[in-house]
Amino acid sequence: MTVHPMGFALAFAAGLGIGAFYFTGLWWTVQRLDRVRQPAAWVTMSFFLRAGLSLLGFYVLLRGGWPLLPAGLAGFIAVRMISVRRLRPVSEAAGVRSRRNPESAASPSTPRGK
Repeated sequence: MTVHPMGFALAFAAGLGIGAFYFTGLWWTVQRLDRVRQPAAWVTMSFFLRAGLSLLGFYVLLRGGWPLLPAGLAGFIAVRMISVRRLRPVSEAAGVRSRRNPESAASPSTPRGK
């Protein structure tokens, strides 16, 4: 099966969209955990909704041919990497030791526990 190069770009863009939906939904779910009566049910339902719609998006993407799947997954993973980097706590991003975990910013050469 031959896929036009524009198809790969569109598949990557579709993966970006699917990833944005999935990880924005995850962020939204976690932000509301302290306000819901049953957090476990909230997280479970959110997961099934996000995963189901994301899988549906990848299924639609696969209708264009299996060679498009890696491009779509690359877009999905790119959104994950960007999300993790942008939503990192300020103390971790700046390399500052947090009060909760003083070893969180310790350099790899520093032995732990001493």
